[in-house]
Amino acid sequence: MTTLPFVAPPGGGALIASSNSALREQVLSRLNGRCRPVHQVLGGADALVKLEKGNWQVLFLDRRLPDLDAEELIAIIERRFGECGELRSFSAGRRRNLAGSLPQGGS
Repeated sequence: MTTLPFVAPPGGGALIASSNSALREQVLSRLNGRCRPVHQVLGGADALVKLEKGNWQVLFLDRRLPDLDAEELIAIIERRFGECGELRSFSAGRRRNLAGSLPQGGS
């Protein structure tokens, strides 16, 4: 898992971007109410739209997105949104590593 910054005003929720419903549910269950609200999107383009319109504390980004290359998307997010929030990227093969990387405090 890679952690990179992105813009998010304080007190925002979590955004989960993955086409894998099981992976989205796993992240959601591990959040266990620590970030609210939590929104889910199926791809990178949807994530960009939500980032522009929302107030996010953290973005969980699946590296296996169906519509955009994850590395290019991360570069777009860094360029477009600066360095004030948190971006956590993961892939289905590394799901076990999510538990230790979730936010500890609530919003």
